[in-house]
Amino acid sequence: MRKILVIALAAALALSLVAFIAGCGGDKDKDTAKQHKTDGDASWQLSKDEWKTIQDLQTQVTTAIMSGDLSSLQGTAATTLIKKFEDSFDTITTSDAAAKQQYTAISSLSGVQDYKDYASQMLQAIDLDGQRVMAYENLITSITSYIQSLPAGTTPDLQQLASNPDYARLTELDLEIEGIEKAADSIGSKL
Repeated sequence: MRKILVIALAAALALSLVAFIAGCGGDKDKDTAKQHKTDGDASWQLSKDEWKTIQDLQTQVTTAIMSGDLSSLQGTAATTLIKKFEDSFDTITTSDAAAKQQYTAISSLSGVQDYKDYASQMLQAIDLDGQRVMAYENLITSITSYIQSLPAGTTPDLQQLASNPDYARLTELDLEIEGIEKAADSIGSKL
């Protein structure tokens, strides 16, 4: 009887040791993926926050154009404003690169398909965000060139400004990125 009990205990101990060893490192890639996701999300959030700064700057431009007082869009004031836009674009580009590095790192991990799916969505959003930066840079260049080309005292043609194709492209990119973020959030909420 005692021999059976010892054998049963030894077998149970061996099974628990096998389960423990099999479990060791089993979540390592999941933990790593989770950390990359967290870091990538933090960098992406920095980009999103900087877009709010750009929207505030764009509101200043729109307000100046609508009021007809273009002094904040000409001369040194324009140079200062353009510099603020450029600084924001640089911040977004840097944050997007950091996020891309984190999300890309997930692709080499094993057993974390949901994280890979999430990262794939976010990488698409980042690529589109790069296009959004370029479209915005083109728009700012176009607007400032137009404003600076106006003879003194001339009111800008709002219809001409509004028909700039970069406005339409920005709207399109905003909607695409928003859709991708929703898809990623749906995946991310289950992780």
